[in-house]
Amino acid sequence: MKTWAMKTWVALFAATLSLLVAGPAVGDGNPLVKVDESVNRWKTLDYRYSITTKKKDGDMSSIQLRMRMKAGENNKQMTEIAAPADMKGTKVLILSPEQMYIYLPAMKKVRRIASHVNSKPFLGTALSADDMSVTRYATHYEVVKQKDDGEFLYLKLKAKTAAAPYPRLAMKVEKKRMLPVAVKMYNEEGEVIKEEKREGYTCKDGFCSPAVMKFKNNATGLLTVLMLTSSEVNKELDDDIFTKRYLMK
Repeated sequence: MKTWAMKTWVALFAATLSLLVAGPAVGDGNPLVKVDESVNRWKTLDYRYSITTKKKDGDMSSIQLRMRMKAGENNKQMTEIAAPADMKGTKVLILSPEQMYIYLPAMKKVRRIASHVNSKPFLGTALSADDMSVTRYATHYEVVKQKDDGEFLYLKLKAKTAAAPYPRLAMKVEKKRMLPVAVKMYNEEGEVIKEEKREGYTCKDGFCSPAVMKFKNNATGLLTVLMLTSSEVNKELDDDIFTKRYLMK
């Protein structure tokens, strides 16, 4: 695997993991604001994930990782790769969108990496950098239509600016806890180009997270599945974990 590709993928993948946690909804009357507050309400996270990607021909690839996060003005993240072998020991530290560092065991060096994102797929997964760039939907989208069937809210979202990764989204939200369970991404022609599903929400200490997230790229046929294998919420995490010094340990 090329070093630059691994840097980009690991850093951007770590950024998306903050989307996997949810808590009780609060906020104003805007349902999208309530969704944002639900999926971002936590103090610390210590999660482990198993990620697999299936191709059209049936071939599979996988990654195992541990992600720890600490909330603040900028959420801090430390991600450690356990498998596959050629990525084992790789660590990524994210202090802010402008401060991101990677440790590569083969090089035994810590390097600062760019935090820019783009719309191209990477590392053979169904995900793109754009899919990982949005942690608060209301920043980029506005609700133009909604339907309430009592159990779910169905939201039609329109991009506020050209900076949004997709011009339109359709989101299905569990109304009771304001948890997103499905999202469809549209292109300019109105075609559904990607789909996301979140399944098996479980709650602990007032927070809820999906056991499984699925991303499907309708153009390539790739299906990437993220499985939560263990989780601890709001445990004490030493500040030293979120330092460049820790990357070398």
